[in-house]
Amino acid sequence: MSIIDEALSTNATIAQDYDSSRGKPPAPKIAIVTCADPRLTSIERMLGLAEGDVDMIRNFGTVIDDDAVWSRCSRTRRPSLVT
Repeated sequence: MSIIDEALSTNATIAQDYDSSRGKPPAPKIAIVTCADPRLTSIERMLGLAEGDVDMIRNFGTVIDDDAVWSRCSRTRRPSLVT
């Protein structure tokens, strides 16, 4: 089975248990600026947070300035920064 076939099969399985109440727009409570490395996964789980509670900002490169952070974090209720 190809990786695409596996992804489609997994999606079909997950879709069976779809909860429409989760279809609301996200309401992030915290913004996290982190590396864009795709190997860095499950950050929310490591911090004990639900996926919808996090505004994840993946940064390419090693520098991000305050203006970029706060413009992206403005929709969070209480912006916090974890680097």
